[in-house]
Amino acid sequence: MLAEAVAVADTVSIVSDARVLTTIREAIKTEYARVSDEKNKKGEVVYGILASLFGQKKAMTDSWIQEMADKYHIPNVLGIDSSRLFNRDGSHIEQFSFYSDEDGRASFQNFLDKYKDDPERWDIEQKDAYVHVVSKNTQKRVEIFANRPDHPNDGPDEIAKVLAQRKVQSILFAHRGHSYHVRDSIERIPKIAKIVWLGSCGGYNNLDAVLERSPDAHIISTKGTGSMYVNDPLLKMLADEIATGRNLDWPAVWKKAEAKLGGNADFKNYVPPHRNLGTFVLRVYRNETGGSGEE
Repeated sequence: MLAEAVAVADTVSIVSDARVLTTIREAIKTEYARVSDEKNKKGEVVYGILASLFGQKKAMTDSWIQEMADKYHIPNVLGIDSSRLFNRDGSHIEQFSFYSDEDGRASFQNFLDKYKDDPERWDIEQKDAYVHVVSKNTQKRVEIFANRPDHPNDGPDEIAKVLAQRKVQSILFAHRGHSYHVRDSIERIPKIAKIVWLGSCGGYNNLDAVLERSPDAHIISTKGTGSMYVNDPLLKMLADEIATGRNLDWPAVWKKAEAKLGGNADFKNYVPPHRNLGTFVLRVYRNETGGSGEE
């Protein structure tokens, strides 16, 4: 049931046709009544959460929808307040996780070149096991820590020691490798993470595992092939945006990304947080049931 609910939520996020939305809403009402009659409490939670999604669509709101929206509050899916993107020392920390296969080494070099090509705004500090990229001439300080591909274990360990000494944590965590490495990356996601990047092939399949680690994360994932030619420019665009100190507006960020990267066939595989309502369904379900997203 929960897997189907996630699929419905993602459909609601992209459908604008009022007739289709009305059909979906009425089906949800019917199913909610059915599971309620069956005294299926988890079913009530699932359909109640789905109904609450319509509370964010003003044209679709009725008294029952509003009741569900009040009961099962869906967090803001459209952005993140700037105050939540920085540590107490004012730094925004990003951590990239690379791996030691051929693609990992190529991705690491492509990532590094993006910042080398922008010396007016970024400095690069080279370490044996990792690199430290720091913004300059920006409103806010953004720092990126990335382990070298040939140091997939000791690199992140050294980064963790540096962050612990400074008493800061990663706000954005990015998995930069094949899907068979993603579980290793997820194990390193801090609870505090507000943005998690799953740019590997099929990253969308790991949403629940990410939410176990970081319940408040806004997740950017893929429903197909991931590519460094999308990952790197998009991540840098995001870092540049965060460095302005403005609130993060996902629709605005994605509009810029589409203008720049829409010609890349792989870009269509990337799912931004505001089109990823399934993530928020899983999050609220966890909060309501006190359990995992497994059904």
